[in-house]
Amino acid sequence: MQCNHCGKFVPSTSKTCMFCNQVIDPNARYIPPEEDLGSIENTDYDTKLNIKVVNDYIKNPKYKKYLIMGVAFVVLFIALIIGFAISGVGSKKASSDIFIKVTDSLYDYVDDNILSKNGHSGTATLEIKYTGKSSNVINYQFTGDYVFDPLNKYYSYTASLDGKYSSQDIKVDSKILPINILFRDNTIYLNSSELNEKALSGDISFLGDYLNLKDYEFDKLSTSTRDALKDTLKELNYKYNSESINYRGEKVVADKTSLVLDSKGMYDFYEKLFKNLMASTKFVNQFGAIRGMDKERVKEYFDDLLKKFEYKYNDSNKDVVTINIYSDSKKVYQINYIYKSNEEHNYQLVIKDGSYFFDYFKNDKNVYSGTLVNSTKDLTNKIHGEIGITFDSDDYLTDIKIKYDDDKKPSYKKLTYTDTIDLYEISDEDYTNIKTKLNNYIDETYLFDRFKNLFVTECSSNLECTCSDLTCRCLLEDKYITCPSKFINK
Repeated sequence: MQCNHCGKFVPSTSKTCMFCNQVIDPNARYIPPEEDLGSIENTDYDTKLNIKVVNDYIKNPKYKKYLIMGVAFVVLFIALIIGFAISGVGSKKASSDIFIKVTDSLYDYVDDNILSKNGHSGTATLEIKYTGKSSNVINYQFTGDYVFDPLNKYYSYTASLDGKYSSQDIKVDSKILPINILFRDNTIYLNSSELNEKALSGDISFLGDYLNLKDYEFDKLSTSTRDALKDTLKELNYKYNSESINYRGEKVVADKTSLVLDSKGMYDFYEKLFKNLMASTKFVNQFGAIRGMDKERVKEYFDDLLKKFEYKYNDSNKDVVTINIYSDSKKVYQINYIYKSNEEHNYQLVIKDGSYFFDYFKNDKNVYSGTLVNSTKDLTNKIHGEIGITFDSDDYLTDIKIKYDDDKKPSYKKLTYTDTIDLYEISDEDYTNIKTKLNNYIDETYLFDRFKNLFVTECSSNLECTCSDLTCRCLLEDKYITCPSKFINK
């Protein structure tokens, strides 16, 4: 929960803020003072990119180090989990109230921390330790400067990898690899003068239409989708009872509110949701901007989608979705999402003592678990935070630690490129050369291989496609795929 006076995050059961000693109003949102934005909103980035600026900027490896691509996924994971930590969940009636409060909390967190116009900059250290099934270990440490500018849609991490390499399985040296990652205008740039003269670049809008950042506004799409979902939740039927649960070793009697949707219920849910989405001019306009559709075509698109759901859910009642929320008048204890078909899949989130515990069960077998602990401390000019995340399964164990100092008055560095190699078209020779040089710093290039594989595509100009400026929706055999326009419009 965020204090509505000073903006610091405090335990969800807090009535008084431990930082500013003010009484917390759980229904009020924190509005940051205008001066905290520093010079971010007025940042005017160069339209032409100069790689020399980057090379000059990362010469001092003591202060300029890096957060790898995995941070983006970590941030999303954090946002989704913390969003459930709400207070004042209220009534003991079988209604949509608790579902709406959880939805509001999730959207508020994402809006405030990801989709807002509030920028961030500072320094951070990321440690990743991965132990695989065959006992292979990947151990990385990156430390460096980050910039997060939602207003200008500009994100960069400039850092160094503290690289360990070995000879005949014996660790013999430590080498510092300066490296930079920049995301701007739907394009990722990955650069290190130690690995290659030119920066690697790739348009990532192919990963999904909602990454088409230049053509729509996140906050408008988020707000309109939330409103439509809340209106839909009000139209559904809920079950209510009390149940004793094992709350991380503690027995707790909680209020259990359940939403159960069989096949017909799933179709009814989508029918109501689409109706509410189409009633929102804001949603229709933003969705149309993403897909390059006019208003009428957007409505036709959702009509066609509903027909597919009608066919999918028409003749079977074996698929059942159940969402259970366990709470009392002050907080949420646990959330379960259960999908039953031929097998049962149970996703469980437990919130306790400022920590978040996630488990996935398949037919009662615990397939994997996750733990997140997040803490912050107010310093003179910065907010210091520490985040610990663990994923555990039969096949692997991953530990992620992030320590960061977020500037109270953030400022930006301009990182730019003119000379690049397109990752869609990188030659085998270039890729092999880069990978060989990378082996001088790390033993295992698994993450680099995964990054390159993102840009392997089945797209070609021979496909039947409908295109917007950046992306195309193409029919490949019996499925639709998203392709970069440049591959289709050759």
